[in-house]
Formats: sequence, structure tokens, C-alpha cells
Amino acid sequence: MKKFALKSPALALLLITILFPASVPAVSAEPVGTISAVEGRVGMLKSGNNEFSDVKPGDSVCAGDTLRTKSGSKAEIAFADKTIVRLSDSTFLEIKDYVIGPNGNRSGAGLFLSRGKIRAIVSKSGNGSFLVTTPNALGSVKGTDIVAVYQRSSTSLAVLDGKLSAANAYAPGNTVDIKSGQSSIISGESEPTVPRALL
Repeated sequence: MKKFALKSPALALLLITILFPASVPAVSAEPVGTISAVEGRVGMLKSGNNEFSDVKPGDSVCAGDTLRTKSGSKAEIAFADKTIVRLSDSTFLEIKDYVIGPNGNRSGAGLFLSRGKIRAIVSKSGNGSFLVTTPNALGSVKGTDIVAVYQRSSTSLAVLDGKLSAANAYAPGNTVDIKSGQSSIISGESEPTVPRALL
């Protein structure tokens, strides 16, 4: 079978929208979670602002916000649907979309990891999508506990519990399913490696 690859990020973005649709593209100003823990120097860039400000436990998080952890620093976000996202040090994470319904369940979420490492313990409440993307990878979470790392144009994905469908952003049609206890690496514009058991 002939492999399909996209060299144009614009075309890739179009296919991403079709294959991995976010539930609501608009950014909401309503809080969708709070900062539940901070260690070291952690900043947040609120949607519409130009500068990062220091965060502390209890601060609200909204769709459109970006969090930045410095070297030796960590943070944790507790979302309203009981999903927990932990940021390791030297990490940039944007909450692109996060939609909470009137019953408190998630109807869709999208996180963009531009640098560093996160662990997402995803609540099973609601039936909306939970997407984790990096500059070169797309991941649709089907389970509850995943780790994503993006460094040096390479994305590493590990599933501690559940399942993650992953693809390179330049070839979003070529997906692999990473199951509990497995990991995969997406380097540059290469397809994801065959999932292998976590060490």
C-alpha cells in the first residue's frame, strides 16, 4: 500500500481538523480547572495577554491559557471533570480547548505540548474527545493514564492505562493504537514506531 504523507503543515492541519475534531473551536473564558499544586517557578499566560504571571495553588485555568514550568519546577492542574494533568519541569502546555457540560462532564478537550513532559490521568466522565498534540504528533486518548514527552523534534508516548491512538501530524491517516503498558516514538516526520512494552 502506498503511504500518504503531507509536507505542508497547512494541509496537515486541515486533515487534523477532519480526523481529530475538537468539539468546540472557540476559546471559553470560563474556568475549566484550577492549579492544584506548584513546585518551583511556574507561570501562566492567560488568553489575550502578552506576559506570563506566577501561579499559585487555587488559581483558575481556562481554555486558551498556557502554562510554563521552569527548570526544576512542576505543576498540577485539576480540571472540573476530575481529570488531572501534571507538568514536569521545562514544559510548555497550552489548554487549546476544554469544554465542560452543565452536568460537570467533559464534552471535549485539546492540549498542545510544545515542549517538555506531561502526565494526563483522564477522567472517564463524559464521552467527548481528549486530544494531546505536539508539533509533530497527534494523540486521541481512549483511556485514563498517559505520558507524553516532546523534545528535539521527537514525541514519546506511553500508556499506563487505557489506549491512545497516535499519528504523525504530517500523516494523520497513519495511526497506531498504543495499549496499556506500551509506548511509541514519533521522530520528525516519521510514522509512529510499532508499540513496544514499557520497560
